Amino acid sequence: MIPRPDLVNLSRLGEALAALGARVWRGGRAVDVTDPQLLKRTPLVPLMTDHGRLDLVNIRLTSGARAGYEDLRGAALEVELDGHTVAIAGLDDLIRMKRAAGREQDLADIGALTRSDEELEREAREST
Repeated sequence: MIPRPDLVNLSRLGEALAALGARVWRGGRAVDVTDPQLLKRTPLVPLMTDHGRLDLVNIRLTSGARAGYEDLRGAALEVELDGHTVAIAGLDDLIRMKRAAGREQDLADIGALTRSDEELEREAREST
């Protein structure tokens, strides 16, 4: 998730995270993940909530991202999910951010995101 990085929005996000029981995933010490100042200055906050994993990404501090939140939001795809409109980073932006992060999982994700339809069909046949 990439939230709008202004303090008012991050305060609302903090309230929502508290309601979701959010805590740092694999964290060794207690961290107040509802603190908007912390959310503003941390590039990546990996969380576990009562409903599953959630990673928060700070667009201002993320390599490979567009110039800012408004640019990323303007290029986002809008989809309907359970009656809500949700903005999703476009494929090019997602790949660019994952390449810049360079973590093993991100690089594996890029491989999955860039496979051709033929490769995906072959993998599906081989796994059955």
